[in-house]
Amino acid sequence: MEKLISTGPEKVIFLDFDGVLNSNRSTEPIIAEDMVKRLAHIARKTGASIVLSSSWRYEYARHINSESDYYDKDVDRLIILLKKYGLEIADITPLSYINGANARPYEIRTWLAGRANVKRFVILDDEFWLWNYLEDFVVCTMHMASGGITTYGLTDDDAQKAVDILADKASIQKQLQEQKAKIAEKLLKQYGMDDIQIGAACTDMPLDEACDIADRVEKTEIAKGRRKNNYDEK
Repeated sequence: MEKLISTGPEKVIFLDFDGVLNSNRSTEPIIAEDMVKRLAHIARKTGASIVLSSSWRYEYARHINSESDYYDKDVDRLIILLKKYGLEIADITPLSYINGANARPYEIRTWLAGRANVKRFVILDDEFWLWNYLEDFVVCTMHMASGGITTYGLTDDDAQKAVDILADKASIQKQLQEQKAKIAEKLLKQYGMDDIQIGAACTDMPLDEACDIADRVEKTEIAKGRRKNNYDEK
């Protein structure tokens, strides 16, 4: 049986770099200071520690290894900026060398496994990995701007979402799940056992889709009622 780790940080920020601490544009600094400041805001508000989940952790691990002569100027800039705002990297996720959309979620789950001390965590990332049950803890830093332009980087809104997740303020995700459950319950009560599959599905899909289903079912039932009334009148 895996030994549980009972000491260490209770709150964790899993940190990606590219697209989170920069805008992913080669014309700008590899690490943007304003985004590091937002990261520091999250850490100060929540007391969370930083664990690297970025592919940069390969270079980071080599850079800080006292037995290595490897030097990376971008990693060095990162460390300098983190220190400037009172931050440091507590750990890195394991180097699994798994490829594909499951890679990062697997590495984060592996790091979490056995760490009984971790009570809350948030994942800052700009890519659509197959997060599965980790989805509620992800703050995606890829955004669609006006005109369909994609932008990257940690925004003030992203930072607030991260704080809310780490603070567990009956977060937005929980509120959405409660709303979806209410929709499912309403459908079941209103239309009976025939709609159980539709109702149950509502709890596993985005809220707007659940609302669309509820609207369609209600419109169908209204139409059925109208047809029945027309038939009775005849």
